Amino acid sequence: MSVQNQNNKIISYLIIFVSLFILFLFTKDQYLILQEKSDLKESYVLELQEKKETLDSLNKIKNELKKDESITKRYLNEINEDEIIEYFYSYSERWTISIKNISLWEWKVNELGFIESKINVSARVENEAAMKEFLNFLITPGAKYNFFIESFSYPKDGREWSFNVNVPLKLFYK
Repeated sequence: MSVQNQNNKIISYLIIFVSLFILFLFTKDQYLILQEKSDLKESYVLELQEKKETLDSLNKIKNELKKDESITKRYLNEINEDEIIEYFYSYSERWTISIKNISLWEWKVNELGFIESKINVSARVENEAAMKEFLNFLITPGAKYNFFIESFSYPKDGREWSFNVNVPLKLFYK
């Protein structure tokens, strides 16, 4: 009986081994597919997290722009050359400055997508204080036009009489 019992044990072990081999043979593909899907899910979760962070940062920027619409509105206006010329001359009527010449160059689209124009204003100012007031008028944050001064120089030799200045400006709008 013991020999037969032992043969039964060997056959049992052999059946268990063959069944485990068959189980492994048929389920290994399913396991690999499951592992692949698990890896894909993990990469998608990381990608989703990165995109949520990007969306949050873009929403913060959007909210900041909504808070301060006056800055962006100044760039969204259509620019009329006659209005710009009138803008300069209306200032000269109120202050001790005499506009001699206003040169406007052709509008062009710059690398950021804004329409850009160069303007050169030649003026005669009474003194250095009047010149500083004029420059402040050009770059005032709440002004109708948002001018940028490209470069500027003036005679700083202690003059107390009037002198000429050239102010090269850039104007951007969308």
